[in-house]
Amino acid sequence: MRKLLSIFILFLLASTVHSQTLVDSLQNIVENTDSDSTRVEALMELTEMFLRRNLQQSVEYGEEAVKVARETGSLRLESWALTTLGAAHYYSGNYDRALEKWMDCVDVIKMQEFQAVDSTKKEGLTDQRATLLNNIGVVYKTMGEYDKAIEYYQENLKIQEAAGNLIKMAWARTNIANVYFAFEIDFELALEYYQVSLDLFLTHNEEKPEDVLGIMGLAQTYMNMGIVYKELDSIDNALDNFSTALQYFENLDNSAGIAATQRNLGSVYMEEGNFREALEAVQASLDYYHEIGQLKEEAEDLKNLGKIHYHMQNYSQALEYMNQSLVISRELDLKREMFDVYRDKSNVYRDMGNFRPALENYELYTVLKDSSIREENLNQISELETKYQTERVERENVLLNTQNELQEAQVKRQRIFLFSVIGISIIILVFGFVVYRQYQEKKKANILLNEQNIEIKQQRDQIFQQKQEITDSIQYASRIQNAILPPDSMLSKLQEHFILYKPRDIVSGDYYWMTLKDNKTIVAVADCTGHGVPGAFMSMLGISFMNEIVNKSDETQANEIMNQLRGNVISSLGQTGEEGEAQDGMDMALCVIDTNAMKIQYSGAYNPLYIIRNNELLEFKPDKMPIGIYMEKSDPFSNHDIDVEIGDAIYMFSDGYVDQFGGARQKKFMTKNFKELLLRINKKPMKEQRDILDNTIQEWMGAVEQIDDILVLGLRI
Repeated sequence: MRKLLSIFILFLLASTVHSQTLVDSLQNIVENTDSDSTRVEALMELTEMFLRRNLQQSVEYGEEAVKVARETGSLRLESWALTTLGAAHYYSGNYDRALEKWMDCVDVIKMQEFQAVDSTKKEGLTDQRATLLNNIGVVYKTMGEYDKAIEYYQENLKIQEAAGNLIKMAWARTNIANVYFAFEIDFELALEYYQVSLDLFLTHNEEKPEDVLGIMGLAQTYMNMGIVYKELDSIDNALDNFSTALQYFENLDNSAGIAATQRNLGSVYMEEGNFREALEAVQASLDYYHEIGQLKEEAEDLKNLGKIHYHMQNYSQALEYMNQSLVISRELDLKREMFDVYRDKSNVYRDMGNFRPALENYELYTVLKDSSIREENLNQISELETKYQTERVERENVLLNTQNELQEAQVKRQRIFLFSVIGISIIILVFGFVVYRQYQEKKKANILLNEQNIEIKQQRDQIFQQKQEITDSIQYASRIQNAILPPDSMLSKLQEHFILYKPRDIVSGDYYWMTLKDNKTIVAVADCTGHGVPGAFMSMLGISFMNEIVNKSDETQANEIMNQLRGNVISSLGQTGEEGEAQDGMDMALCVIDTNAMKIQYSGAYNPLYIIRNNELLEFKPDKMPIGIYMEKSDPFSNHDIDVEIGDAIYMFSDGYVDQFGGARQKKFMTKNFKELLLRINKKPMKEQRDILDNTIQEWMGAVEQIDDILVLGLRI
């Protein structure tokens, strides 16, 4: 639940409240003024105002500002318009566009610096360029490209040290420390950078106690130090720093800072096992970021809520929050957040005993982590730090020895000329040798590459063939599975009915079963552990046992059939109840229908029974235990005797329909919506009901993959 905040765009730190009257006034200026420069300034003001109202509208105003600024030919207007537009793209989560605009702006400012004659104006332009270098570093850090982030942060720090700007030196060091911490390079070194930043902020605050930027820096640095202390297991120091940071943020009335501090307090609560307090803190943070549309922060809080529910063993809720975080992280290409979620999902599925999705998510985590956190990044960051320290020492030596260098200038110029001639000669020779070596190596590499391409093609063809063979085998297994399901001739005896049967992976872990015995109709709908091939094996085992129990004996009592089925499953799978043993089994709803007596016997293992009569839904609860070994409960299954009437609509189903993710917010369909849908359609012909159920779940899924097998059986008395 680690979260460090960086200062993004310094010129936008002050938060102001703008009335609708001011917005209307600025829009009127844009539409009616004859001065292009006035129009640009009004558009930039609108861009900044809408950063806290409507990010899409902010981007549109920013693009118009850049367009008009370029038409004026003013480099000053163009640079500020590009700066503002980059901020709008950044807060919208479009990091590539933010980088593009800010890098264009750096080039424009360099042109202005080259043309500037007045030293004060030149210093201002240099400071503006330094701020942009800092912002570019922030974007690269957000995108997980840490080597580039440090490179731009250090360029900014050089400029601020040369200018002697205490507060911006402090911010620059804070951002470098953020990278060392976020990338887990060196927590102690990160703490040293933060301490230097804190000292600089305190010095600045003594000189200018009312400066909002300085107070913000103190609040942010105390919070960052608290996070580092938490990672170093110094909980008391962490809480002290968080408490101090919260006081500063509250004095500033800074909601974003308060929310970030709450998030960090939530992480401490979670580690200490205070899960309810952790949920409240992180949920408050999520509500704030959702309100202002900061998607990256929403993804982080959703991931953290998933972790807390995981520790509380609320596995379904944990997966729901993690999947929501993954949707946003994919959209924004947040590599670190994505592989964190895949790792966390793997842990959840592992603890649930669903080892196949656990392995799939762990493989996704490994691949993404390897691609985003490379050994090369660590080396590059170390080299950049060494380069920066070396250059700093050299600058200090230059300042100390300036007087001596002036006296020895003539001698040095002669030496430099001689050394230059010798050096250039050596460089030419070395360059020629290097070019020749590279040519030879490239020639060898091309030969090796060709051989590797041939080998890769052979392996690809082999993998494709193996995949096709596996798919063909599963397709054949599907035909076998369908063959053992009740035939149409048997199902036709149910009179009016429908079956919505949608396997997730060709073969299914859900199955339905039916037979006639002693003028009674016995119908079952079951959901086996897993889906795909493992689930299909369990379903075939279940069908075989049902045939043996009912057709080869005189048993027609619903709960006794369930009890015997559970015994057969436990015996055949060799389940003993020992810790760590696989908990395979199945959930089921089973009905024995006697139309002569107008009665139904119902017994359920987790799966309920719905009967709709006179547009009222009657729900009959199942026993909260599966058909299989279950340590918490091993009582006999309950038997419900139910009177039925002509026209009653009966529904039996697995959990695949209600658990399917989809909709605008990528959430589950939910039981409540399923009940409402059945109440709307129960009077329609059964075939039409099936089509409505099928179309509804397809529309709900949209582009989301089907997560489980789906089975719904409906019949009318």
